Amino acid sequence: MSKREQMGVRMSVAAVFAIAALTVGLLSSGCGEAAAPTDPAAALEFAPPNAFGIIHISPDRLMSPIIAEMKKQGAELDDVPLDLIEELGGRVSSIEIFLVPASGFIPVGAVGVVRGQITPAELVQLGEASGEMHEDVELTNLGNGRYTMPEEEGFDDDDFEFEGDFEFENGSEPLLIYGEEADDVPAGVMLFGTQDLLTDEYVRNLGTGDHAQLRAAMEDVRGAAGLWIVVSAEAVALPIPVKSASGWLDLSGDGDGLLTITFNDAESAGEMIQAVEYEDIEAVDEHISIERTANVVTIKPKGGDLAAQIVSEMISAQEKARQMHRLQRFHYMGHGFRTYANMHDDALPPDLAALAELIWDTDLSEQLEQDTHNLVYRKPGERLGQLDPDTVLVHESLEDSPDTVGVLFAGGEARMMPAAELRELLQ
Repeated sequence: MSKREQMGVRMSVAAVFAIAALTVGLLSSGCGEAAAPTDPAAALEFAPPNAFGIIHISPDRLMSPIIAEMKKQGAELDDVPLDLIEELGGRVSSIEIFLVPASGFIPVGAVGVVRGQITPAELVQLGEASGEMHEDVELTNLGNGRYTMPEEEGFDDDDFEFEGDFEFENGSEPLLIYGEEADDVPAGVMLFGTQDLLTDEYVRNLGTGDHAQLRAAMEDVRGAAGLWIVVSAEAVALPIPVKSASGWLDLSGDGDGLLTITFNDAESAGEMIQAVEYEDIEAVDEHISIERTANVVTIKPKGGDLAAQIVSEMISAQEKARQMHRLQRFHYMGHGFRTYANMHDDALPPDLAALAELIWDTDLSEQLEQDTHNLVYRKPGERLGQLDPDTVLVHESLEDSPDTVGVLFAGGEARMMPAAELRELLQ
């Protein structure tokens, strides 16, 4: 298998998780009484003629069980604005994301259709509240129901680092088309995509394709499920290893689901299994069964209350993210301490404020400078080279972090450790 095909397999695996993240984040915009159609073919009403895949989301059926479980557990998640979701609940009946061929490094584009009563400003508000977009984004009205956003604003993705303001490639600027104000899109419908895709001619042709292969594949999905997906890439000349896919996720009752992916060959299917095993995702091992027969991979839940499992994993993922962020602060400080010592004849700074200009993280730098942090500095002014590598240099306050604390050692190691263990270490 070529490097390009291997990358395609990994992108296919990543897409499954991206869909989940997108659903919980930006697209979790409704959970009220509006009903989505249970006939899968009805989702093709606004399908692009060149669509080879569709992800259908019924926010009420998908999110209501999760929100109910979160309330049951008393869970609070940083990136899930429950109050805002409930405020806008009932306004969105369904969301379709159509996969279309695209040029560029990633050969797949997307056109979205939101059915319901929600404005572009409210959709952006959800993006801001969920952490998927920068705060205070101002939409630019292009006329005829078209909205975009300035280049320096928009999506916030911690997986990418940019020098200066992010700039969209020519034509890739986001575009929302609001049916209440557009003369070519019906009221109660909002389209989203990019300006190079959603041209006036493209919009006029939505819903005109045959889509025979997609219709046939829809027979294998559960139309009443909160989330279902169908992909038929056989007729599309794309450098991806997937031939077709169909699946659904139903969270009603204890929940159920199934995803079947047919690859171009058995080797590509095996590569997917290897990619999942390589990532070593604990939640996959515990809750999901993955089987392969020749070039077909089947993914399904192992059983149990799916909504409870999803909420549990969301809480766990949030806690891990918080700990990673806390740990990252100590890595930044470790670099700052070494840089300071190199500049001052191996001497450590007299206080943490002296590190402020040497820290890459802007928020941490301001906290050190303004003394608004929760850190305890143990060795001010001492010689870094004379300290034992296992000497505690800085740690989080034991009062503010009663269970687990972040610690930086003189040798440069940073780790999270139980508070009780740190107390013994400091004695």
